[in-house]
Order: sequence, then C-alpha cells, then structure tokens
Amino acid sequence: MKTFSLKPSLVIIHEDRAMRFMGKSINHKLIFKDEYGEPITFSEREFYYLFDERKIIIDKNQPHLGEIPYVRNVAPDLTCFPKHHSAEAVRRKRYLDAAGFEGELPSRKELNKQLPELAKKLEDPKGAPSAVTFRRWYYKAKGNSIVALVPLHSKKGRATVFTPELEDCKRSINPTDFNGALS
Repeated sequence: MKTFSLKPSLVIIHEDRAMRFMGKSINHKLIFKDEYGEPITFSEREFYYLFDERKIIIDKNQPHLGEIPYVRNVAPDLTCFPKHHSAEAVRRKRYLDAAGFEGELPSRKELNKQLPELAKKLEDPKGAPSAVTFRRWYYKAKGNSIVALVPLHSKKGRATVFTPELEDCKRSINPTDFNGALS
C-alpha cells in the first residue's frame, strides 16, 4: 500500500470524480474541491472509513506519493532566530550571569540601585534594565536556557487564518455572481 499525507494538493478519486485536498475548515472537516470547483467536505473519520472501504482512491499521478516523510524535531538554539534577537538574548544572559543571584531576588529598590552599576560594569550601550524587566528575565531563564531570553517579536500580530490555496479561492469568488441567488 502506498503511503500518503493529507497535505494541500493531494488528489483523490471519489465516485469517479477527481478531487484536490484544500485544507481543513474551522470545524476540522477536510475540504476537497472537484474539477468544477465544488467544495466537498469529509470528517477525518469518514475520509479514512471511505478509504478503507476503497470508495476513495489516492490518484497515482502526483508527486511525493509513496515517500515516507522524514521529520526531525530538534530544540531551537540561538541560530534559529534573527541576529538582533539572538544578540538581545546574549545581553540579557550577561546581566543575569553578572548579577549572580541565587534563589530569591532582592527588593525592587535594591535592584534599581544595583542595575545601573552593573550596566557600567558590562559597558552596555542600551543602559540598565528596570528591576521589573530584570525580574522577568530572571524567572524566564531559571532553567538556564538562553533561548528563553530571546524576544518573541515573531509572535506578534495576527496569524494567517487560511492556507494560500483557500485564500486564492476566496479571492476568486465574485459577489455579483450571487445577486440572483440572494433574492
């Protein structure tokens, strides 16, 4: 039996119609489109049931069919982030190492006195962080992981909601096509 992955552009044949996998809907249904652009949805359970019953056949004329995907997950390191974010993580780690606190941190007032002296010692052009910021760094890096100190600017903003194939499909719909249907 050939292996396959449910990835966009997978072509199946169901009821003598070729259909292309477009992605998953918000309610986790699998979205397929036939050659006329008509969307057809299956639940994953229904899809695999029809596949086992040989009512859905995977089209043999497509790339990557039969290849077992090889994925290797490795914990990220500083090289996985932009250089300026990695440099900021190193700066933060230098502060934590130079402060040398073990266990509980001193009060905010005491930290506000010590941090400017520490910034002079480290010759930091940005200046000393505030006590609250230093505390946040300290608790993030408690497991001695410098990766935890990398700024998470990449997680800002809104993530894309649709896959590119679905976005193209959404743009191709003309609202004037439905004027007669809406009345």
